Amino acid sequence: MSCNKASIVMVIFLFSLMSFSLLAADKQRIDQSLKLSEKFIHQNTVSANEQLTTLKESFDSFSDGQKINWFVLSMNVATQQNDLRQVNALIEMSNNLLPANLSARNHWLKVLSFNALLLERKGDKLLSEIQKIESMIDNQADKWLIAYFNRFHYHAYSIKGSWDFALDTALINRKEWLELDEKYFALETLVNISRCQIQLWDFVGAGTNIKEAQKQSSNMDLGNIKIALKELEAKLLLDQRKPQQAFAILNDLVLKNEVAIGHDRYFHVQFKLALIDFKLMKYQEAIDIVEMLLGLQASSDQNINVQLQMLLARSLVKMGQYTQAEEIVKKSELVYQSQNDPFGLFEVDQIYIDIFFQQKNYQQMYQRTQKLIDLVQYYDDNLAKKRVERAQKVATVKEKVKALTLSEQLIVTKNRSLLLLTLLCALLIIMFFWLVVLLKKVRHLANIDSLTNISNRRFGLEQAKKRLLKQNVKSSILGISIIDLDYFKGINDTYGHDTGDKVLQRTVNIIKQQLQAKDVFCRMGGEEFLLVLSCVNRQQLSEKLNHIRQCICQGTVSDIGLVKPVTISLGVAIADSYSKTLTDYIIEADTALYQAKDSGRNCVSFYQP
Repeated sequence: MSCNKASIVMVIFLFSLMSFSLLAADKQRIDQSLKLSEKFIHQNTVSANEQLTTLKESFDSFSDGQKINWFVLSMNVATQQNDLRQVNALIEMSNNLLPANLSARNHWLKVLSFNALLLERKGDKLLSEIQKIESMIDNQADKWLIAYFNRFHYHAYSIKGSWDFALDTALINRKEWLELDEKYFALETLVNISRCQIQLWDFVGAGTNIKEAQKQSSNMDLGNIKIALKELEAKLLLDQRKPQQAFAILNDLVLKNEVAIGHDRYFHVQFKLALIDFKLMKYQEAIDIVEMLLGLQASSDQNINVQLQMLLARSLVKMGQYTQAEEIVKKSELVYQSQNDPFGLFEVDQIYIDIFFQQKNYQQMYQRTQKLIDLVQYYDDNLAKKRVERAQKVATVKEKVKALTLSEQLIVTKNRSLLLLTLLCALLIIMFFWLVVLLKKVRHLANIDSLTNISNRRFGLEQAKKRLLKQNVKSSILGISIIDLDYFKGINDTYGHDTGDKVLQRTVNIIKQQLQAKDVFCRMGGEEFLLVLSCVNRQQLSEKLNHIRQCICQGTVSDIGLVKPVTISLGVAIADSYSKTLTDYIIEADTALYQAKDSGRNCVSFYQP
C-alpha cells in the first residue's frame, strides 16, 4: 500500500514538473515572439502587426507582464501607422482584457490611453493629463511603467514645441530604458534626443548622436530606424543651409528603391523631399509630390494632411495661384485652431500675409500682421515657472550631481540648452520688433493709393472727418473740394492708360507742392480727388484753389506726349456748420463740380444753396 502511495506521489511530482517545464517553455516562447514583434516594428510594421495578431490567439495564457507588453507593442504599431481607429480599439480592449488584479492596472490603462492624444497631436491636453498623475507614477515600483510614461512626457513637450523640456525628458528616458535593458526603446529615444538637438541648433551634438544611432541600428538590422536617421541627417543639413546635400541623401533612398510605395517610411521621405524642393524654389516639383501624397491612404490622417496642405498652399503662393492657396489655408487654420497649435497659426498668418501682399490687399495684410504680432507677443506655453526651476537646477547641478543622479551628458546638455533658450528668447524679441516694423509698413501701404502715393479713399475720408471735427468755424473756414481732371477719358483713349497714369501722377505732384501738412488730399477713384484745406476766408480759399488750377494748366506736358495742356475742374463746399456731416459737404462739392463742368471746365465753382 505504501508502495502504491509512493508511486502516486512520484507520478504527481513528475506531472507537476512536466507542467512547470511546459509553462516555462511556453512563457519563453511568448517572450521571444514579443521580442521578435518589437524588432519587426522597426523593420516593417505590417509584419509586426501580423505577428502580434497571431500572438493574441493565446492571450489568455500570457502573464500580466506579457499582456502589458503586447498592448504596448500593438499601440506602437498603430501609432506608427497613424491608425487612430485601431488605437481607440486597443484602448477599449485593454479595459476589457487586462486583469482586475493587475498591479497598477488603472495607471496602465491611463497611460495606454495617451496614445490617442499623441496621434491627435493634442499637446496641451496630453501634458495636462500627464501632470495629473505624474507624482503617482513616480512613486510606482514598476520601472517599466515609469519609463513608458516618460516616453509620452517627451512627446507632449515635442508637440508643444518645448524642445528644451523635451530634451531633458528624453535624456532621462533613455537612461531608464538602458537600465531596463530595452535596447529598442533606448535607441528610439536616442533618435528623439538627436531630433531635439537639431531643433535647439545643437548641430554638433545632433551629428554625434545620429552617428551613434546609425551604428546601433545597423548592428541590430533595424531598417525603419536607419531610414528615419537618414531623414534626420537630411534635416540637419537643411537647417545648416545645405539643401542640395539634404536632397541627395533622401533622393538616393528612392533611387535605390530602399524606400518604395508601401514602405513604412515612404510617406515621410517623400514629404521631406517636397519640403526641400520648396527650399530649392522648385515649387512645381513640390506641388507634384504633395498632390501625390494626398492621394495615398496615409494622408487621410488629419495631422499629416494639414502639413501637406500648408506646404501645398505655400507652393501655390509662389506659383501665383493665390485664390486656391487661400482656400487651402482657411481649412488648415480651422484645424490648428481646434488643436490650439500656436506654431501652426503662426504659419497660417505668414502665408496669408504673403498672399495679401502679392494681391496688394494691404488692408487685409495689415490685419493679419497685427494678428501675428499679437500671437508672438502673447505666446505662452505655460512652462515659464518650470523654466525658472530648470535654470536654477542648471546653476547648481554640478554641486548636486550625486543627489540628482544625472548623467554627465545631461549636465552638459542642460547648460547648452539653457544658452540656447536665451538665444531663443532673443530671437523672439527680434522677431517681435521686426513684426512691429512690418506692421508700420503695412499700415502705410493699407492707407496709400499705389499709383499716386497719396491717401486712398478710405484713409482720406477718415482724415477728412477728423479734420472736420477739429475745425473752428469762428476763426477760419474749411473748404471741401472735389477735383476732376477734364477730358481724362479722351487722354486714356488717345494716348493709352500708361500716359493717363503719368498725367494723374504729375497732377498729384503739382497739387501736393501747394499744400500744408494739415491739409487732406486723397484719391477718390479714377481721375477724381478730394481736397480739404483751411483758409481765413472765402476769398483766400478761392485764390488758393485757382492758383492750384493755374499751376496744372501751365504745366509742361510735351515730355509725356500730350499736345494740349491738362486742366482740372473744382467743386467747393464751405464747412460752416456743426450740424452737417462730411458726406453732406461732399454731396454739395460734387454738385458744385457739375456747375464747373457746365461752365466750360477749367474753373473753380462754389456750392450755391
